[in-house]
Amino acid sequence: MLSFQLNDEERLRQEKIDPAEGYHPNTTVLEYVRQIGLTGTKEGCAEGDCGACTVAVGEIVNGKMQYKACTSCLLFLPKLQGKHLVTVEGLASEGQLHPVQEAMVDHDGSQCGYCTPGIIMSLFVMYQEMGSAEPDYLDALTGNLCRCTGYRSIKDAAIQIGRSKTNGNQDQLADAKDQLFSIKPTNGVSHLLSAKGYLIPKTIGEA
Repeated sequence: MLSFQLNDEERLRQEKIDPAEGYHPNTTVLEYVRQIGLTGTKEGCAEGDCGACTVAVGEIVNGKMQYKACTSCLLFLPKLQGKHLVTVEGLASEGQLHPVQEAMVDHDGSQCGYCTPGIIMSLFVMYQEMGSAEPDYLDALTGNLCRCTGYRSIKDAAIQIGRSKTNGNQDQLADAKDQLFSIKPTNGVSHLLSAKGYLIPKTIGEA
């Protein structure tokens, strides 16, 4: 059984990774989130080049949550084991936009809107991971393309985000960390998440 946290759900999401009963091991995260109705994440190139499908994936590293921007079209669903998946639907809280979303609105950072969810998620990761120094927004947006060439307004939004020193959505992220700590560590053959043989080795020996 695959266990991971999705956005700010109250319980861990558990899915069967078995073609006979649940999802095929080769199901991508992009396919999965759209199948369960989270259609804000878009499919662009389906090759990991355009960034339209970007999501945030968090995991506990040395006792702290760390987030990375990931192209969900290339990420297989079983790789979410023990992690926190954040999609664009998970940012606003009780009708209040996340500061990243507010910055994009303030600077008219969306044109046709197709690339916007992925750009917002890349900026969300930048926002969560930034320290006291102003972050490198060009590096954060390296994997995101805007076919409408709205880069000036997106850049202005990123600069506004980078100048913010507050860290948003703390309650959601704290809850996610608590949920992930509840997942018991596994080893050896217990990494078998599918009757068809999807393995997640943690050591050279297991591999």
